[in-house]
Amino acid sequence: MEGMRLQYEKTGDAESSRVTHTREYSLHVYEQLAQPRVTVSTRISGNGYCLIILTCVAESRGGAVTYSWTPLGPQTAVSHGGSVLSVTLRPGDSALNFTCMVKNPVSNSSSLPILVRPSCTGETVIGTLGKSATLPLEVPVGQEVEKVTWSSRGLVAILRPGPAGEPILVAGTQGPYSQRLSIPRHNYSLQISSLRLQDSGPYQAWITLHSPPINITKDFILHVYERLQEPKITASSQIMKDGTCFITLICSLDQPGEDVQYSWDPRGHGAVVSHGGTTLSVSWRSGVSDSYHCTVKNPISQSSSSIPVRPLCSGNRLLLRTLLSQSRFSACLPAFLGVLGMTEEKEGWISLQQGVSLGWQE
Repeated sequence: MEGMRLQYEKTGDAESSRVTHTREYSLHVYEQLAQPRVTVSTRISGNGYCLIILTCVAESRGGAVTYSWTPLGPQTAVSHGGSVLSVTLRPGDSALNFTCMVKNPVSNSSSLPILVRPSCTGETVIGTLGKSATLPLEVPVGQEVEKVTWSSRGLVAILRPGPAGEPILVAGTQGPYSQRLSIPRHNYSLQISSLRLQDSGPYQAWITLHSPPINITKDFILHVYERLQEPKITASSQIMKDGTCFITLICSLDQPGEDVQYSWDPRGHGAVVSHGGTTLSVSWRSGVSDSYHCTVKNPISQSSSSIPVRPLCSGNRLLLRTLLSQSRFSACLPAFLGVLGMTEEKEGWISLQQGVSLGWQE
């Protein structure tokens, strides 16, 4: 409130003189500042470094808000009246914490520390093949949006404010995303339905604001996964003369996809897991676990299969042990092993060749 005028009169006695004094005041009314919000966006600069942009917003209906950041250094640059901090980090740089401080004549407040890492990969969103996924986007409260442009290896969609400020889709109804885009109520997030594996990849939202005139970007990485089918276990075995059975189990998927993890149960003492977890090598004796389980897992699903071990280490093995104990059969043993599909190898190994690869699924 400006231009206030205070006027009072003072009356003398004898001469009845009257003197009028006038003073003018300017009254400024401020509110206590709440904790400011910081929006973070990232992009890769021309020299390959990671550029992180921190935008500080003080939700104040009054003016005269000043912004400051801490710490500042050679990797930082302040713009837009102090509300925007740009940080350039190279691979291998340490993560840094930044704090935005806002101040007006009656109060001050600080944001929570913002951890900035030298990474421009963006927020990760997980989707399921054939289902829907939402790329979540928050626009600073009280900011007037001109448009939001979504891109991924080309233009995906353009959103603008519609009637009553509700965002509407004005571009992106053609091409690979045709009939698959929608906007969640009251925000500028983007929902993609009927997900395809080729939808995986980087996405970027470019927010253009009217007031204040700021461009904000946010990056996403969308991963689309397929639900895993039951894995197949392939088995082979080798039997020693002392009865120890050495088993190799291989767990596989017809269409494994990305980020698949393999695990075995039980592992047991002396078990060796190799080839990214797909292969289990173990020595087995009767009385140990009669079956082994392979579990495959990706970020959206898991599946498992089991295989009984006893059939791999019995049957022909028992007959073979009987033959080995009868010396009169030693002369014709090689021929007999050929009939059974077995071969006698060095160092006392007997390898069961017949039915070496068993595609086993419960």
